Amino acid sequence: MAAAVWLFSGTAEGTVTFTAGSPTAVSGSPVTVPISVSGFANVGSFQFDLSWTASVIDFSSVGNVASVLQTGTFDANEGTPGTLTVLWYGNGSTLTEGSTAFSVVFDTPGAPGSSSGVSFTGDQGVFDGSAIPQPLTFSLINGTVQVVPEPVNLALGAFGVIFAGAGSFAGSAVASKLCQGRVASLGSWP
Repeated sequence: MAAAVWLFSGTAEGTVTFTAGSPTAVSGSPVTVPISVSGFANVGSFQFDLSWTASVIDFSSVGNVASVLQTGTFDANEGTPGTLTVLWYGNGSTLTEGSTAFSVVFDTPGAPGSSSGVSFTGDQGVFDGSAIPQPLTFSLINGTVQVVPEPVNLALGAFGVIFAGAGSFAGSAVASKLCQGRVASLGSWP
């Protein structure tokens, strides 16, 4: 799936880019979607909504807010299920290229194989930190969360099968060899 890129023009030089991460998530477990930035220099405020499919991922919290954003006013509220309104304003602040501005943590009620976009929507804007704020050119790159099944630990499964058969003569021999520190194949012993 291709990521959508939205470009908005302002009057100041440079482009501020916000990018939603695209992680995979194990069904039923939390997943963190980082919101990273580039070109974030002398930014005084930004605003946008993030939207997703609430039946696949469900908002839990916002965290990992960059320290420079904590010196201003950072607000993130889920208005309706599937939409988070994000607003920050402060003094002209700069973040390192590619750094995480903040992260959104979701629960994953979706079934394995399902996915949800994490899209920038709603009222959007980025302004510089000057005394009379000027709009900045910005782009927004959407992400996607893919829900996957819980991985199966094949090594543990094979180990369990070996000891499940320990009551038989062959199983006892296998257990005895394992206790001696030897590695065995599931086929036959040398």
